[in-house]
Amino acid sequence: MKITHSFLKNKCDIGGCANTAEYIISNGEDSKRHGLYFCPECLKTIYLELAKLYTPKSPKNKLNKNIKSEILEIFKNGAK
Repeated sequence: MKITHSFLKNKCDIGGCANTAEYIISNGEDSKRHGLYFCPECLKTIYLELAKLYTPKSPKNKLNKNIKSEILEIFKNGAK
């Protein structure tokens, strides 16, 4: 995927947005015909929403989660 600046005067591809697109997201080949056009506001909103989904987790948090699950497993097995 590739984000490039658009010099064309296309509308933003987000429904309900009437702004002029300044950016194209494409697969890197023929971006003018096969890309999605976004205005700066919509692109920023997409970025912020994706950041909510793909925020990396701290290794320390993963380690703590693994330790807690191992302790719980020991208690479950020990109680039998």
